[in-house]
Amino acid sequence: MFITTYDIREEGFGAMRFAFWGMVLMFSGIAYLLFSGNDRRLHNRRPLLMSSASWEKMKAAHPQMGEYVRPHFMVYVVVLFLTVVAWIGAVHITIDRCACLRQARTGDFEVVEGNVRNYSTRLDAKGRVNGEYFTVGDSSFWMDESFHGGLEKMSVNGGPIREGEYVRLSYHGGQILRVEVWK
Repeated sequence: MFITTYDIREEGFGAMRFAFWGMVLMFSGIAYLLFSGNDRRLHNRRPLLMSSASWEKMKAAHPQMGEYVRPHFMVYVVVLFLTVVAWIGAVHITIDRCACLRQARTGDFEVVEGNVRNYSTRLDAKGRVNGEYFTVGDSSFWMDESFHGGLEKMSVNGGPIREGEYVRLSYHGGQILRVEVWK
């Protein structure tokens, strides 16, 4: 009897939350960039993260800056750029996830059954496992915990794939959509 240990249809849109919050941060950054420093009431206020003594020293050292020192424009640009890059990555992840969900729901996948063999792991420079390779039947799989459409949880971190187990895998294009283990 096979027991389902992973099914992408049950997991849903895991990366969608990341994309949503990335978009919120991006638009917040744009709004802050456009509207900060234009309020005249702020001219006599020190920045929140600066002590009063530091504020007085800065005003004395830079009298040409006036009473209000606006953070450098390039800081905003860099933060905005990084947020946009992160958001684009999240959208890419979400598109991959949607494609895998569509394939799982429509039955557009292949199924392979057999013992997990040729299991091996790849270590990074610090000796941590950052990927695993295994074969089931005639199909070989490479898996890591980077964000992509299918199964991401490696066996060293509690994932369902173990050396020697008899499994049935549903996959499409190397992305594992469902794992069933014989019990």
